[in-house]
Amino acid sequence: MMKVMIGLLVLIMFIAGCKDSLSKNNAYLMSNKTHKAKQPSDNSIKLATINNNAKVNIAKIKSVNNIALAKLKAQSMKNLAQIHAATALKTATINITEQKQTMRIKTYIFMAITLVTLVALYVYYLISQRNRELRAKMHEEKLKHDLELKEREYFEKRLHKMIDLAADGKLPVDMQQEVIHSLQHQNQKLIDTKLAQ
Repeated sequence: MMKVMIGLLVLIMFIAGCKDSLSKNNAYLMSNKTHKAKQPSDNSIKLATINNNAKVNIAKIKSVNNIALAKLKAQSMKNLAQIHAATALKTATINITEQKQTMRIKTYIFMAITLVTLVALYVYYLISQRNRELRAKMHEEKLKHDLELKEREYFEKRLHKMIDLAADGKLPVDMQQEVIHSLQHQNQKLIDTKLAQ
């Protein structure tokens, strides 16, 4: 690139120098024409030859300049295309990296939400299981309590019947002893139950 620039600069300087020397030559030739109007044939042929040579040189320089400019344009277009391609590649790479990071973040968020949900479900299960166990235990205790009440009622009814029979004199003596013993035992059981509560 630098070599092309230096070559272009030298070419421009050469053209500028040629134009300057041509104008000096033309001025010199014009002054010679006025002084030497008597030699038109040799001088005019030389002048025409120099003029034609100058035109050929100018055309050559212009063609070289046009070629150099075309090469510079082609090189700059090539460089611009490379820059655009590199930029597009970097942009695509950045976009892909951002998409990967976004997917990674979404995955982590999904995993965290799933983990929190699973923990919450497990805690809910444990609480529900404990509540079921407590309800079952309370139900069992209620059933035991109801059973004890029914047993006590049944015993008291039986005892009252025996007392009624003993009062009427229809109960044998050994059965009367059993009723007294049962009453003592029942009283002791009631006292023990009340002390335990």
